[in-house]
Amino acid sequence: MIGHLVRRGGAVLAALTIVTGGAVAGAGGAGAVSTGSAAGQLDEMWQNLLRPCRDTSAQYPDFGPCYRNGFWDKGMLGNYMGVYSGVKEVDPGANATFTAVVVAEEAAFQVAAPEVNVDVTSVTHHAPKGFQFVKVKVTGTTPTPTPPSPVVDLDSTVTVDPATGDVTVTAPDGGWALWPGRNGNMFAGGSVSLVFEYKAPNVALDGTNGFTFTGTGVPASDGWVASGNTRVLPAGGMGSTGSAGS
Repeated sequence: MIGHLVRRGGAVLAALTIVTGGAVAGAGGAGAVSTGSAAGQLDEMWQNLLRPCRDTSAQYPDFGPCYRNGFWDKGMLGNYMGVYSGVKEVDPGANATFTAVVVAEEAAFQVAAPEVNVDVTSVTHHAPKGFQFVKVKVTGTTPTPTPPSPVVDLDSTVTVDPATGDVTVTAPDGGWALWPGRNGNMFAGGSVSLVFEYKAPNVALDGTNGFTFTGTGVPASDGWVASGNTRVLPAGGMGSTGSAGS
């Protein structure tokens, strides 16, 4: 369920890659304006050459060749993997989404009483500069041998830091429990997913973003576990819709 909002007082760009069959996977939106950097100029070239990706669903992505308006990154914190994705370019004033997923690796369950000691207690998201928080949806899933795995809505409390704009989503007492599962015949750890929605500023900006998390037995992070870069296009330019799959 969408977390209850409580307010306190007080880049890694996804590289273009060639995949099987010659499909090109990347990040961006058609017709965007270049930043003038080498990366921005290459980005603009691919946008002009390729059609936008049109995914049927998360399970059936468009393998192209097409141009994808999104970045993807991952990192490890102890025995937990953080996976992060979001929109790379967005029009001024449009809504944009960023997704943070925490997955328990098999080693995370090699502890005493894993049923109470494998969890996520909070997730902190650092939004691009000038972005205004709208809402967040928190869900959890445990992989099952035969898909689809059930997805459940999770309760949460949301705090927005007025100084930094960072959004911290906190689990109820006891954390969001993660459970061991199976993907076919292979081990697959449970995960918690947070989909953040923001409104982009009305001015052209370019900013980094990312997330980190806490949990029982999870070591403290030194910075963001995974990160990306998001650019607000100049007003009047032809650009993205704010969706990483477009």
